[in-house]
Amino acid sequence: MGGILHRGGGEVSEARLLRMRETMAERGPDDAGIYRAPGIGLVHRRLSILDLSPAGRQPMANEDGTVWVVFNGEIYNFPQLRRELEERGHRFRSHSDTEVLVHGYEEWGLGLLQRVFGMFAFGLWDGRKRRLLLARDRVGKKPLYWAEHGGEDLFASTLRALREGLAFTPEVDPEALDCFLTYSYIPAPHTIFQGVHKLPAAHFALFEEGRTRIERYWHLSFARQRHRPTEEWLEELDFLLREAVQRRLLSDVPLGALLSGGVDSSLVVALMAQCAGEPVRTFTIASEDPRLNEAPYARRVAERWGTLHTELRLGEVSLDVLPRILWHYGEPFADPSALPSYFVSRLARQHVTVVLNGDGGDEAFGGYSRYSGLWWLERLRRTMPIEMRKGLAAWGRDPRRRGSRWLQALTLPLEERYARHTAWLDWREALYTPSFLKQLEDHHPQHVHRDLLALADGPTELDRAFFVDFGTWLPDGLLTKMDVASMAHALEARSPLLDTSILEFAASIPTSQKLPWGQPKFLLKRLAERYVPREVLYRRKGGFLVPVGPWLRERGPWLRKVLLGPPALGRGLFRPETVEQVLEAYLRGERHHERRVWTLLCWEIWCRLFLEGTLSPEEPLNAVEGKE
Repeated sequence: MGGILHRGGGEVSEARLLRMRETMAERGPDDAGIYRAPGIGLVHRRLSILDLSPAGRQPMANEDGTVWVVFNGEIYNFPQLRRELEERGHRFRSHSDTEVLVHGYEEWGLGLLQRVFGMFAFGLWDGRKRRLLLARDRVGKKPLYWAEHGGEDLFASTLRALREGLAFTPEVDPEALDCFLTYSYIPAPHTIFQGVHKLPAAHFALFEEGRTRIERYWHLSFARQRHRPTEEWLEELDFLLREAVQRRLLSDVPLGALLSGGVDSSLVVALMAQCAGEPVRTFTIASEDPRLNEAPYARRVAERWGTLHTELRLGEVSLDVLPRILWHYGEPFADPSALPSYFVSRLARQHVTVVLNGDGGDEAFGGYSRYSGLWWLERLRRTMPIEMRKGLAAWGRDPRRRGSRWLQALTLPLEERYARHTAWLDWREALYTPSFLKQLEDHHPQHVHRDLLALADGPTELDRAFFVDFGTWLPDGLLTKMDVASMAHALEARSPLLDTSILEFAASIPTSQKLPWGQPKFLLKRLAERYVPREVLYRRKGGFLVPVGPWLRERGPWLRKVLLGPPALGRGLFRPETVEQVLEAYLRGERHHERRVWTLLCWEIWCRLFLEGTLSPEEPLNAVEGKE
């Protein structure tokens, strides 16, 4: 979806709108629509999920055509909202969830955002008040970009569509690039382009009378915690998750599930199998590396619940589609799991149009190792005298000593302890050229964490770390990855563990019960014991992983030409000696440089795709070498 608001009421170019629309064709191959009126233009590409008839076409209007909407996503409580609106006299012409937005806005105005639950991004035009409302769901499942330029306000589901609307390529934002090189993704409200913004999750933007107003409409609070017996937590979680799965089974097209073989997706598949009333289709990726291959665990779950299971084995040749994958993102993105996510989505789309997944379980219930580390550090900081902490931290300054980084963290504030798990702050000074550093004199990427920590209301430091993840990594890393991977193949991905009821439930659990003695995902695993074989639950954490490190290492000479060639060094951003040092250490087998090399490679490919135009998304990865 997308649109253009002309603040002066002038005509919006149909040709520009159509160019915006067609760049999003892969997200909505089933239908296309456009609406134009003085000062406004809206476009939409449709992926038909509910009400496959022409009545579900967008842009969609209310009865008298004064309110129009373009919408991407699903409203899971739309049947209840529809009944309430019908009782208040509203007449519906379709069975689509989209229509509750126009009637809900008529009835409740901005209060609509407090009532809708689901994954969504939408643009709504109120012709009577001549105002444009943009809104994004509570966790950021669906993307929404916007920009102001030349007396116009533009918005779209993708950066590529927004660039078409602007009709030029904006300059790279050095602060966004700094964030990318620190986190491997670009957190909201930044985008890689100057003057172009992501609307953060749980926010709306209102454009009216030449003014722009952006506000948060929902806040995940950790302040209302209470202690309860473990069995009570488990019973409520069982009920809430079953309800969340049931809500996401509503569809007029075939659906299935992505099954990695981990705790979260296995639990979702088990509940789907119980709720669906028919065999569930499941899909997984198998890795050539036995250390990363979780396919046997996925098969075990599939056998337990009688699913129709399909498996795809990825080899080194899958790297060749990296230019195509980064083209879909529209801005630099360097999570290596984008690769298997792309392929498992393509596999699933051959059989179904909607999939459920286990996204959100780690963030809501403490599944990452950093949560366990922060739990123990917080406990030690509370119980250990300050002088002892200082002494251990000083002893840990010698990097040769085991646990040196962990010991040093004993005296650091939360912001820095958290960053050690989630950011690369130690290579900025060595990597960036003096001219690039000068552009960043007033910027530090940790402002992203700092701003959110100021809003966090949890009673413990770990609660506040959860809150930061919900505002950064979850929407801009994990969910961006899944949205791009799935929508590149016109596949809708739904996440029961990100249901608002589940998130608010998880936030109400004290950390002492959520991670007792630092045990990751304690309650979710205890619940899963009822449905999932124990050998699936109690093992090393994995996911959809492939050995991109060894694959790239086999292409060492090619990597040197790409990362140390004239195009890469000619931009004047990175010190050649640092790039060479990191690359050579990686090629010698030093694994801690793996993600850095991957990040630099993704940046280089993105530049050639979008800034210089010397690479086509259809070309294989090896084509990058000769492009100048």
